[in-house]
Amino acid sequence: EAKPSFANWTRQIVDFIHHENIEKPILIGHSMGGGLALNIASTQTNRIKSIVVVDALPCLAAVYNPDFQSREISDDERTKAGAGMLGMSDEQFRRQAYISATALTTDSLRYDDLVKWSLSSDRMTCARMYYDYSNVDLRSAVENISVPTLVLLEHPFKKIAPIIERQFGNRPNLELKYANKGLHFIMFDDREWYIRQIMDFLND
Repeated sequence: EAKPSFANWTRQIVDFIHHENIEKPILIGHSMGGGLALNIASTQTNRIKSIVVVDALPCLAAVYNPDFQSREISDDERTKAGAGMLGMSDEQFRRQAYISATALTTDSLRYDDLVKWSLSSDRMTCARMYYDYSNVDLRSAVENISVPTLVLLEHPFKKIAPIIERQFGNRPNLELKYANKGLHFIMFDDREWYIRQIMDFLND
């Protein structure tokens, strides 16, 4: 895709659901995928059965900056944001990917997997989407979500639970749970707990 964006990806998933006549899908998304699930569920209430959001927040930027406000980002700005990543040598990019991996999972046996995924990804797409997603604010959008929602968050977020929970609001059909251990890749770091939460939610 020449000009990927969070809004475009949201629309493409919705279009896919419509075109394929998929009835009441359950959306499960991790990280940005969780943000996409929230965004889709906020506008497609009658088309979605439920969503599972894995370590994603309505607005991560607002956790660190309470005064954060989303703004319009030009396509040129997205492109410029990717210049630094595109300018890295392969070795520099690999090292950066490894450093990132160590901050995303406590399972050192998974570091190589995460690095490989980064190296096999399109750099411009990664850079543009990372920059774009950092500007996304879904706090008002989640107020429109009426489908059952399971949110699974990494253990460190439990330290700021009140801030996190304010972003999701007090919806009666929302389950918000924190992993017992680990980091962003909950499915690696607290696997049994992760699978059990999802299966219990789906079977409810």
